[in-house]
Amino acid sequence: MVVDEAERDRLLAPFLAHHEHVGQFLAANWRRFPPASPAPGRVAWRYGHVFYIEAVHGDGTVTAYDPNSGGHLTRIHRVSLRGYHVVDPRG
Repeated sequence: MVVDEAERDRLLAPFLAHHEHVGQFLAANWRRFPPASPAPGRVAWRYGHVFYIEAVHGDGTVTAYDPNSGGHLTRIHRVSLRGYHVVDPRG
């Protein structure tokens, strides 16, 4: 699956932008979406962190679009899914 950047940004915007209601961008709010297996277009979250899955590598790692990667940076990098919940934001 080819990542559609506009779709990715549309899905993540309400949760990652700074809104007047803090609850809209808390990573834990992703738990309201149905659990899913890792796949491009899905989101992985744990308390305090969320990222968008762009590719799955089959070894427990994914290529992630990570807009809160630390140091106020956005990265696209390979990360482990250990400790994360994967959800389908379209579900």
